[in-house]
Amino acid sequence: MPRVSPPDGLPVSQIPSQEVAAQIPKINEELAGIKEELRSLKQKIDQQNKTPGPVSSEMAETRKQPAGPRCFMIKAKNYMAINQSRRCGSWQFSHHIANKLRRAHQESQQVTLVFSVTGSGHFQGYAHLKATGQSGTFSIEWKKLANVPFTETRNLLNPLCGNLSVQRGHSGQEIEPKIGAILCSLLDQS
Repeated sequence: MPRVSPPDGLPVSQIPSQEVAAQIPKINEELAGIKEELRSLKQKIDQQNKTPGPVSSEMAETRKQPAGPRCFMIKAKNYMAINQSRRCGSWQFSHHIANKLRRAHQESQQVTLVFSVTGSGHFQGYAHLKATGQSGTFSIEWKKLANVPFTETRNLLNPLCGNLSVQRGHSGQEIEPKIGAILCSLLDQS
């Protein structure tokens, strides 16, 4: 086995053993690969965050067309919050969810919000997002208030949430539009 000479200034007690020293090139290679992956991810994120530059009129027309409907799960703390929302026609969202819904509202022809009271084991209804606000309080229009048990929806798998049952999503979780439409249909029927 070749002898490893200590780097300048490194005390003899800190000289890597020959076994460890033999692994250093492999570790350095793995680190270089990880750094390259991180650089690539950073470039993708930077590219997504950049404001689009000048576009052709054909591309501008394409951008003007709204995307299809979007659907999101909203978890309510209690039934009173849902009843108050129904009376006043608005809902207060966290900063993170508000930003997500603002983007969806700008990009989509319709944004549906499906509500469930945490711990209830049911979906309580759905509403359409009408207008967004800076404070996170958004105008919504309730379409249906009902109680559909999770046992009736466990066969609805959400591909946007790892193909888990739709009720397993967190507040603000996007629901695949076709699954959202089926869920709203179940609420309409009850």
